[in-house]
Amino acid sequence: MTHRVSTPVLVTILISVAALCGQDGQKDLDKLQGTWTVTAAEERGKPLPKEITEKMTVTFKGDKMVIDGPMAVAKGEEPAKPEFNVKLDPSKKPKALDVTPLSGKFKGKTALGIYQMEGDELMICLPNQKQKDRPTEFKSPEGSELFLVTLKKAKK
Repeated sequence: MTHRVSTPVLVTILISVAALCGQDGQKDLDKLQGTWTVTAAEERGKPLPKEITEKMTVTFKGDKMVIDGPMAVAKGEEPAKPEFNVKLDPSKKPKALDVTPLSGKFKGKTALGIYQMEGDELMICLPNQKQKDRPTEFKSPEGSELFLVTLKKAKK
């Protein structure tokens, strides 16, 4: 016995699934709102010094992310507080995070990352602009182009 699904029914199903994924992404984005402090960070397998990480914050407001602190400005770049558009897809395994710089030399170039939230802790793994593939695990091996950061929700 063969089952056929008509095109209008298939389109309706696909639109419903896309809407649900968007709602889940919005739920996670709502949980991110506010300021997060960096508890640990490593780049290319090497931990960033505590004197840098303890002064860094990441703030989410709507679909924007702003980084503040000593690492916020790359050598010779502006602005002092880089701002990014953020798009989440929690239906992926691991959950997908796309960040797009709103200024600077990488303006408009989306980096494909992953994220994980557990209570008031957030972990993000992002490649630098040279790597095009999305990471598959929360690691920053030596020699990789990956940045791994662990954040804790700041108390209000």
